[in-house]
Amino acid sequence: MSKESTCALDRLVSKESSPASPSSSAPSSPARKVERGGLRKQTLGETIRLSMFGITQRGPPQEGGCTMDMQDSIYKNERALPSVELSLKHFRIRCGGVGMSAKGEVDVFEAKRWMKKATQKDIVGLGSQTDPPECLQRPIQAALQYLCDHDTSWSNCMKSLQGGRAFIRELIEFDHTRITRINLDKMLAFDLSAEEILREEQCEGLYTALAVCVLLESVKNGSKIQFGIPAPPPPCRIEFNSEQPYKVSFRQMISAVEAAQEAQRTPLLICNGKEDIVCTFYSYTTAVVIDAKRIMNEVLIKKTVTLEEMREQVRSKVVSALRYGRPLHIRMANTAMDWHRYCVEGCVPAELFDEAQWKMQAIWTSVLRPGDMDAGVFDMAAHFVLITSDWPADKVTEHLKKALPYYDRMAVIEVDPDSIN
Repeated sequence: MSKESTCALDRLVSKESSPASPSSSAPSSPARKVERGGLRKQTLGETIRLSMFGITQRGPPQEGGCTMDMQDSIYKNERALPSVELSLKHFRIRCGGVGMSAKGEVDVFEAKRWMKKATQKDIVGLGSQTDPPECLQRPIQAALQYLCDHDTSWSNCMKSLQGGRAFIRELIEFDHTRITRINLDKMLAFDLSAEEILREEQCEGLYTALAVCVLLESVKNGSKIQFGIPAPPPPCRIEFNSEQPYKVSFRQMISAVEAAQEAQRTPLLICNGKEDIVCTFYSYTTAVVIDAKRIMNEVLIKKTVTLEEMREQVRSKVVSALRYGRPLHIRMANTAMDWHRYCVEGCVPAELFDEAQWKMQAIWTSVLRPGDMDAGVFDMAAHFVLITSDWPADKVTEHLKKALPYYDRMAVIEVDPDSIN
């Protein structure tokens, strides 16, 4: 568009949207032109602003004629949305092990609420990519199939995504109960995976692809029940061995810890020099931390605290975790502190390091004293004990085997240091 045409359009928009002057209050004024029934025409400025968000008004205007309510709704949705980075961070938590354990699988209605957070820029950004990663393409291709559009080529997907929030609105408003068995089988062929998308580096369009993927997965899960399709077999149970660490990436760490809890084993994370990052991650779970390095420093090196006083401090930390149903994080750092000296009758039992025994009421209540039960929650379903070490696997096996009670019953998990950025 030439500069002259742009200026002309700006003037026209300004003329249409500017308030009328006293001299132009007559019915013949374009800005105040009223049709029969008192309905005002949609101005060119309103049309342009609404089309920026993929909104086009179809049919005769509604009663009242003014599109201001529609404008306010669209601008509120777009401007009040959190940033894509923040939404993606929250979505990662929801789709991760912690979120699934707390709220279960994402259903269709929750998935649609997550989709509403996709911004116009993120949606169009995905549609502007000619060759995005395949895991980002498949949800959009399956979405077209879901909408009964059998042209699932990426070029057609790009056209749909260029509609921005209009495309998302079409997905949200589509009645998922109308899906047929034939259409469901075609959607299943795309092999969608939210986990695969979450492994991708953050880029424009990632949130949109993830939100669409989660929606379609929830639709497929509901439709499988409707058509009597058997659920896939449960994943194989992890066999933990204290002699042979179970190796995982940083993203798989939460799932491995949860698997250890299901197996009633206390997880011991081998961090290979990256314990600081792992500890930072678990600090967001409001875990109560017992720092073994600080204990050794105050009791054995500085000798500012006696052994009996430190035992009581450790007991207080354990009670705090129990009272509020919070995780108890025992941070070993690069030490091999002998915990047998601190696990004595009347303070903290050695069963603290054995998940199966620690969850027995007769065991964990032995830590409590009169007054500890006041205003307590004691949610043992949320409470668990986690141990981390900054050492590599060989040093952990060599030194911590004797330092930690019930080491042979622990789930030793080695976190790949290369997977931690």
